[in-house]
Amino acid sequence: MKITREEKVDIARKLANKIPVEAILDERRNSMNEKLNRIHLITRQDIKNIKEEYNISSDGILDSNDVLSVNKWDDGLKNREDSPVVVFKDQNIFDENLYPGMKADFLLVIMNASQKDMLRFYGNETICLDFTHGMNAYWFDLAALLVLNDKREGFPASFILSNQQDFTALTLAFAAV
Repeated sequence: MKITREEKVDIARKLANKIPVEAILDERRNSMNEKLNRIHLITRQDIKNIKEEYNISSDGILDSNDVLSVNKWDDGLKNREDSPVVVFKDQNIFDENLYPGMKADFLLVIMNASQKDMLRFYGNETICLDFTHGMNAYWFDLAALLVLNDKREGFPASFILSNQQDFTALTLAFAAV
């Protein structure tokens, strides 16, 4: 029995979010219901292997340099069917053909499969944008693209992180989603 790709991605995400190994082990072992699966028998060695496979350091940071860390994170997700990265342009990419009007700008658009499904299903009715400005050390802005579900509650269909939320950045982000 093997740990599934989805389970590995979930564990890697928790490790990257600095959730302690012991908490991950406890959660998986306590999640057992009637059927015993491989994930319920997870070991520290399994978690160590997942850290290596996803290039996660012991504290969840891929590199002490934030630019390199995000690049490594993106590289680890490239060409994966389940990659949530829709667009990634770091400030060191100066390609006017690929990113017109965004010479030294940062743009990261994230949307997972369930968010994509929700956007397809509810996106023809109401779409909202919610901005959070400058909440990190780099003063990047976070925009959440929201759709209203059947209960008329906002559901985040995509996240857009950029050093500026202007027409150019949002046009590229919306075209990608």
